[in-house]
Amino acid sequence: YAQSGSHAVEMEYYARVSVAGKNFHPVYKAMARLMAMGRANFVFNTLPMRQREAILAMSESGPVLFDAGKKLPREGNDFIGRMKRTSFGASLFNGLQAIALEMYELTGAHSGNDDDYSYFKLLKMSQLGELRDFEEFDANQKRYVAAITKGNQLATYNFPRGTWNLPTNVSGDIEQTATALPSGERGYFLIAKDGKVRSVNPEGQQITETGKTWDFENLSVANISNRILLLKKSGAIVELTANGSETVMDVGPYTEMVSVPLYDAFEVK
Repeated sequence: YAQSGSHAVEMEYYARVSVAGKNFHPVYKAMARLMAMGRANFVFNTLPMRQREAILAMSESGPVLFDAGKKLPREGNDFIGRMKRTSFGASLFNGLQAIALEMYELTGAHSGNDDDYSYFKLLKMSQLGELRDFEEFDANQKRYVAAITKGNQLATYNFPRGTWNLPTNVSGDIEQTATALPSGERGYFLIAKDGKVRSVNPEGQQITETGKTWDFENLSVANISNRILLLKKSGAIVELTANGSETVMDVGPYTEMVSVPLYDAFEVK
């Protein structure tokens, strides 16, 4: 945290509360951990905490974390929404708001903390109304935010100006979106009902054809350390091998799957 001034002091406080705090309520410790990770992403140009990639899948009984060969049940809550990757881990998103999911331990509280720790907090300041989709994603070592409105318009957030760019119309129907493709590309992709995949350029808010077609047997794709994982329509998670064959990682069944960052400063329990 060298030369980071008050931001480093604040971040160290949150980290110490989370890691070494005694007689704190588990929910407060979880919130302190979220604040530390949020500060790490918002304030520092170089991330001060090392991170690794893991998989979070949603089962009938709640979220399940796959981390370094371990399969760990995580706490869910009563909030109904789609699972989204965030800078601190994952949230549930329902078109209007997002609720943070706890990645690191079972607190027993099943709390529903508003996501004020990633760029999903922009939902509270948005003039776009209820959204079909919202994504926080990285491309070319930069972080971007994109949204699809109920009126089938694309809007990206202009960080230098601190406001949303003017929404532009998206031609054709969008069946679903993705942040990774089976071919390994990462970004933000719009998938049409016929499977045609288009890529969003967040810098110019442009949409281009990729020439690729989505296989709807795949519900979602995750790219972790150059491993391609697919969530199949059957609910199983499989790994795509170099020759195109699929190896079952977990039979599930799961309804959703996202890759999530985990920070080495905090122990996963």
